[in-house]
Amino acid sequence: MSSLKPNSRGVVPGGDKKNFVHSKFQGISGNYDLTNTVLSGGVDRWWRLKTVRKFRWDQPGLILDLCAGTLPLSFALTRRSRHRVVALDLSMNMLRQGRRGIGDSEGTGIRGLVCGEGERLPFADQCFDGVMVGFGVRNLADLESGLAEVFRVLKPGGRFVILEFSRPGVPIFGRIYLSYLRRLLPRIADRITGDREAYEYLARSIEEFHDREQVVELLRKEGFGRVRFEAVTLGVVTLYVAEKSRVVGN
Repeated sequence: MSSLKPNSRGVVPGGDKKNFVHSKFQGISGNYDLTNTVLSGGVDRWWRLKTVRKFRWDQPGLILDLCAGTLPLSFALTRRSRHRVVALDLSMNMLRQGRRGIGDSEGTGIRGLVCGEGERLPFADQCFDGVMVGFGVRNLADLESGLAEVFRVLKPGGRFVILEFSRPGVPIFGRIYLSYLRRLLPRIADRITGDREAYEYLARSIEEFHDREQVVELLRKEGFGRVRFEAVTLGVVTLYVAEKSRVVGN
């Protein structure tokens, strides 16, 4: 794995990013949910609830959970609505870990678990009423291709909701947060998962990811309309909402 280590800017060179991300998520799947809860102080559950509430619950449809991991976003939606979910992730181990948590309340809502790539979705055009992704777009090897694929599989009038880490805009808090990312977060995660490198990558990827305005511009470039965002928890995470026009070409 030494050839797949992140470089000094935290970006895995070239096409190796997909292999690096896949390997790391395969390895940390067993403790992934626990680590997220500890590192976020438990607020990650609230973030996911805010995310799924961006979909209309009075009109159930078929939703794609992109980069679904262990299915926490899928569960957050199916436990509270009549939406049906197809979950896709690059890591089979993550999906298997999530499948262990499927109970009666999710059994009818989760319609499929698919191991696949976000940049090449194995679905037909315009087959989903909505698409959601929690902390996944940052890990795509080709973000623009991933966004284009979401646009392709989304029905006209469908909604795309992104929950992603971001950098706080308040200078003092921003410096404290970056210090936490660089120094404390990898140490805590290492104690739980035994893989410090995976969370050093996480910290660096947050620092290197596009700012909010750039994400909005990328969504618009791919054809999405009504794009907006909401900074949450002092800007530690951001919720993006975009829609596909009901009229082709608009």
